[in-house]
Amino acid sequence: MESVYSSVIAAVSLAATLANCGVYAAETEVERGKYLVSVIPCTDCHTPGTFLGKADTKRYLAGSEVGFEVPGLGVFYGPNLTPDDETGLGKWTKEQIASAITTGERPDAFLHHRCP
Repeated sequence: MESVYSSVIAAVSLAATLANCGVYAAETEVERGKYLVSVIPCTDCHTPGTFLGKADTKRYLAGSEVGFEVPGLGVFYGPNLTPDDETGLGKWTKEQIASAITTGERPDAFLHHRCP
């Protein structure tokens, strides 16, 4: 399963580097991405079941069916971050993923949260 998500994890690392979020904690881009995904609770919003107290680890980072409200902005659902071509990031470049994380602008025009 690690290799399936390595492109997403590498893109998270690239995004964090571009946004200057956190400190460099690993030697390779994939190791840095794994580290960031573990300390930045990506799974909280992007893994089904997490908001209900039981994360579905078979669908790690596959998007949440439970949304959260941001007053004045609406209800947001964590999108699918897997490399699935149809519902995830499979057709996105590393740069597009990094842009979505750092600026909130996605190639499919949906708004996503910004890196703090």
